Amino acid sequence: MRVRKSKSGVAVRAIAGTHVVILGMNASKTARKELLGFAIHREDKTENEHFWLRGMKTFLEVVPIQLPGEHHSLLEHPAQTFRWADYTAKPGHQYVYTVVPMRGTPKALVQGTGVPVEVATETEGDTSQTHDVYFNRAVAGSQAYARRFGNVKPNKLPTSEQADAYACLSRGLEEAMTAFIGRAKSSNFALRAAVYEFNHEAALMEFKKAKQAGADVQIVYDAKKKGPKAKTVATLEWRTSIWGSSCGCSATTISGR
Repeated sequence: MRVRKSKSGVAVRAIAGTHVVILGMNASKTARKELLGFAIHREDKTENEHFWLRGMKTFLEVVPIQLPGEHHSLLEHPAQTFRWADYTAKPGHQYVYTVVPMRGTPKALVQGTGVPVEVATETEGDTSQTHDVYFNRAVAGSQAYARRFGNVKPNKLPTSEQADAYACLSRGLEEAMTAFIGRAKSSNFALRAAVYEFNHEAALMEFKKAKQAGADVQIVYDAKKKGPKAKTVATLEWRTSIWGSSCGCSATTISGR
């Protein structure tokens, strides 16, 4: 969903996906005068929740020494950028983001006229759609993982927390992918896959099940010498030693990306 609103020389475009809402701001020459940044307020109409978003960049005059991982309200330390992404959005929710230009001085901020934009995030697994696009939580959203799990790798966390950590990083991608492959339960199905690193165990297992069920499975994977080829081959050989055969798929290698 995409929405654009403007007021008092400030324009805001919001793009909502499933778990992320991206905000792009622009300001006229007049609106840029003494502009220090933007504060962003989020209202979740679905859960009746209101709060100011938080960031990690601060004014030196206000916070001379900032601790690692420390974050502050954008109302006190506005976003000094014209792009902001909220990685804490939830699927199927109705949100109102109010972008407020902040002026004055770092120690005496003055709120300008806010620009509200209302968006709805997409719902996961909407079977009414022809296609679904999923993104895992990558580097851009890594701070959300770090704040929740202390920047510790999932396999190094206590066993009781590992499932939640992997689910946080997957953000629905692994679940949707394995469910899609799992639909190929007979010779009436055909699967075609183009992958970079073909070594994810959950996917390998689902491809194997599909092949054993009679589905026509063909996979193209990267075989660049200095790329993922060695890891892919090693994984397939390891799986062969365990399964007694590879994934059973017709695999083609390609050079380059």
